[in-house]
Amino acid sequence: MSWFAGCCGGKDGKADPTLREQIVYAAKATGRILDEGFEIVSRAETNRRRLICSKCEYEGKYKCKICNCLLILKRPLATESCPDERW
Repeated sequence: MSWFAGCCGGKDGKADPTLREQIVYAAKATGRILDEGFEIVSRAETNRRRLICSKCEYEGKYKCKICNCLLILKRPLATESCPDERW
């Protein structure tokens, strides 16, 4: 589960994550990626995630409105998940 799930972001009337929170999350995500050997999901899984995001009210033009992650970078990573637990 994402560090931001249910704690911050533009969801449930809460403020967007601060720059500090975004940096902390990015550092933790980088650690997970390095620990797992930069594992990438299949193209089919990336497309499935993209489809789920496209139907989500929290999808912005490039970023998730909950965690502010760049979706094009987050969706293919096996170590990452949707902060709203949709994938």
